[in-house]
Amino acid sequence: MSVPSGSLDRRSLHRGAGSLWAVIVLWVVVSAGAIKQYRGYFFSWDAFGYHLYLPAILVHQDPFLKDMTWVDAAQERYRPSDKVYQITQFNDGSRISRYPAGLAILWSPWFVVGHVAALSTDAPADGYSAPYQLVVLCGVLLYFLLGLLVLRAVLRSHFSDRIALIVLVLLVLGTNLLDQALNATNMPHVVLFVIYS
Repeated sequence: MSVPSGSLDRRSLHRGAGSLWAVIVLWVVVSAGAIKQYRGYFFSWDAFGYHLYLPAILVHQDPFLKDMTWVDAAQERYRPSDKVYQITQFNDGSRISRYPAGLAILWSPWFVVGHVAALSTDAPADGYSAPYQLVVLCGVLLYFLLGLLVLRAVLRSHFSDRIALIVLVLLVLGTNLLDQALNATNMPHVVLFVIYS
């Protein structure tokens, strides 16, 4: 008995869907957990240093941190850390963030969306208020989804869908990626996972 060609196409589509469903379920569960873990301040401790470039350049037009009043105001208002240790001051008085700018570059599209949201609401358009935090958090979670999808595509190009599914589940649930995606979303690890993928 011959099988119509349309049903073969549908069956082959379903055969490769297990790893895609794994990506979707893993992403939804991890994203829900990360949002639940969000404690009201995304740009704290080291993340304050990574993020510093964005408000410095896009909000305050002060890339070399010549005017520390806005940094001090952010420290006072949001309390990202016990003290401002994220900035290095040189002998000539110039200052710079101790952290590389890569994470700020990758956060920049989300920061701009957060800035528009802050300008459209009553939230302070200072680079640190809730719209910036929530949009950057969601942006990092979208990067996480992209990393899972890219890794799935790479795995599927070399292995069966079942192997891809197993590797994805083991990677997310069996490594530090789970902790970093849930508890340290404001650090570079999740974004680096996307780049590595």
